[in-house]
Parts: sequence; C-alpha cells; structure tokens
Amino acid sequence: MNELLKDYPPVLSVEQVAEILGVGKQLVRKSIASNELGAIKLGRLYKIPKTALIEFLNHTLNYGKGA
Repeated sequence: MNELLKDYPPVLSVEQVAEILGVGKQLVRKSIASNELGAIKLGRLYKIPKTALIEFLNHTLNYGKGA
C-alpha cells in the first residue's frame, strides 16, 4: 500500500485523496464527517495524514473478510 502512495506527501488534501480513490471530493468529506477517514481540520480545510488513508483502505479492504 505504501508503495502506491510513495509519490504523495505525508499529509494529503481532500482533492488528493479523491484522486487516489477515484471518487468525488464530497464522498471524501462525507467519510471524514462520519469518522470513517481520519483527518485534521485546519480552518476550513481538511488534511488527511497518509497513515489515516492507509488505515482506512486496510479496514475497507478487510471489511467482510472476518477481520
């Protein structure tokens, strides 16, 4: 997973996460609001640590596998 994200900075924008996941920015914001995806709010902007995205992806990929 880390290899796929190696070209990205340690802290990502909503736009970058949307690009990585192939979804819209609104869905990323919804995932943040529901606490599915960890983020830091700086003023009006959200920043997502790369580690939070990896954790989110690992959880999502393992969902339903009994993990």
